[in-house]
Amino acid sequence: MDSEDREALLHLVEMKGRDFDREYKNQGVKDHKHSVKLFERMASEADNRDLGNYARQTIPVLREHLRTAGEIYSRIEGQR
Repeated sequence: MDSEDREALLHLVEMKGRDFDREYKNQGVKDHKHSVKLFERMASEADNRDLGNYARQTIPVLREHLRTAGEIYSRIEGQR
């Protein structure tokens, strides 16, 4: 765990209720977006062909996870 992740975790530990839910959601979406960008970069820049292929095959799954997470979080927010 790097210092940025540690700081985010410590921030979450201090929160409760809706504030925690909102921050957890925001962090999850941010992390999913970061993963998509990382895999897109690997798909186009990887020196190892197998790694590039794996990244290309995984990108649609990551995008679907991001989309689904956004829908779930929107429904949760709408229920409040």
